[in-house]
Amino acid sequence: MSLSPVASESLRVEPLAGERWWGGRVVDGHHSPYGDGRVFSTDLRHTGGNQAMSLLLSSHGRVVWSSDPFAFSFDASGVMQTGPSEPRLPDMKPPVLVEAGSTLSDAYAYASRDVFQPDGRCPDARFFTAPQYNTWIELLYEPSQEKVLAYTSALREAGYPPGVLMIDDGWARDYGEWRFDHERFPDPDAMVSSLHSDGFAVMLWVCPFVSPQGIRFIDLKNGNKLLRQADGDAACRRWWNGYSALVDFSNPESVNWFLGQLEALRERHGIDGFKVDAGDTSHYRDDDQTYLPGTTPMDQTRLFVDASMRAGMVEVKGGFGVGGRGVAQRLRDRHHDWSEASGVGSLIPFTLAMSLTGLPFTCPDMIGGGEWLSFVDGNERLDPELFVRHAQIAACLPMMQFSAAPWRLLGEEHNRLCLEAAELHVALGPLILDLAERAARTSEPIVRPMEYHYPHQGLAGCTDQFMLGPDLLAAPVTRPRQSERTVQLPEGRWEDDLGQTHTGPMALTTPTPLDRVPRYRRLSR
Repeated sequence: MSLSPVASESLRVEPLAGERWWGGRVVDGHHSPYGDGRVFSTDLRHTGGNQAMSLLLSSHGRVVWSSDPFAFSFDASGVMQTGPSEPRLPDMKPPVLVEAGSTLSDAYAYASRDVFQPDGRCPDARFFTAPQYNTWIELLYEPSQEKVLAYTSALREAGYPPGVLMIDDGWARDYGEWRFDHERFPDPDAMVSSLHSDGFAVMLWVCPFVSPQGIRFIDLKNGNKLLRQADGDAACRRWWNGYSALVDFSNPESVNWFLGQLEALRERHGIDGFKVDAGDTSHYRDDDQTYLPGTTPMDQTRLFVDASMRAGMVEVKGGFGVGGRGVAQRLRDRHHDWSEASGVGSLIPFTLAMSLTGLPFTCPDMIGGGEWLSFVDGNERLDPELFVRHAQIAACLPMMQFSAAPWRLLGEEHNRLCLEAAELHVALGPLILDLAERAARTSEPIVRPMEYHYPHQGLAGCTDQFMLGPDLLAAPVTRPRQSERTVQLPEGRWEDDLGQTHTGPMALTTPTPLDRVPRYRRLSR
């Protein structure tokens, strides 16, 4: 074993026998582990609307990393080739290759010590111990005080436990003017007080954009608090809600202005925290003029996350190189389908990708997906089985989040199964919280691939089951109409959720009716 890094403008890494790799961009989770004969290439500076780290970890204890983005590829024989990220920026550090040990856990231990370090902070316990509820699908861009209270009343009447409530886009007067729209929310104090009394933590949606008109925009522009494009004028960038200016988070005064608005919401109305959206590398350009010269698009995403973390209970979905930070991180919108690229089949691989890049506090997006057109009345695409299976997978992950209301959309039986998934998550809450608190100290993943605990046993390619900590194996269903599935049980004795005991290693075929989430607790090695 050698911990002396080998650096080069580009690296050619010949594969070891059976070697596989994880890391890079979260949106490439369905392609990992890399090195299994599939041809693949990517560039880490283009984060794809989610998180990315310039970090690759090997099942054989090797690490390739840099503090700057780089491009990499794998050919059909498993050879990794790295190269500079395009377009090139000055002074970018090339990746290094480190032999940190002989297993994936050795590689991760090195990364969490030498690539990123845990900041010691654990997100609010309520993220892990209760479901989250987001108003997006039900209320879209028109939330109101009346509608929010009706939503929480309906979920409680349906038997769902209170948890974290996120009021999504549309609650504020305008982008960059983070105050309640008093036509929609005539008495936010009373609303928040009522929600708190019912057991909910209350979060509000925010983003780094500022609507490019009005006195707010003019004041921020004149105060040099907005990002400027190459010609010196305020940058106005396209995003999913149109065109807006952007806060320049390299300016401490911009950060103070942004946080001042959020702190006012916490002090005046008792808001607990914020769902922080956007701020992806695609919103910034290499030739932007920034308060701090040389601030790159990757830097802006990181600065936005770091600023947001100072605003209490926070969940983000982006950031380049933010491993080790004690903040809740969610997947970008999942689709209402079974695909491995963006649907139910992606939930476990993408969560593993987050977990192995120093982001243990993960949320697998809204149950059923975040596309509102999938849930309009009469939509034939609505798949109740998919909704239930998504809920069951999320129940076994660090966080679960409802938005589309199963009590409204689904029949009695499917709604009951979603409620049971919520109850399962609550039951797993103490374990998940214990793992989260440990992750805050060590950055050790909460959700771990099988290879992490059982190296070199042929489990590297197993991406439809995972370990929740060292002793609980979860094998939820990720495919449609799957009345049984095969579970790869490692060595040792295991007790399943039906009370039956099994001795591994073995490939166990087990029934998976719609009301079952297969789980196996390790009894002994």
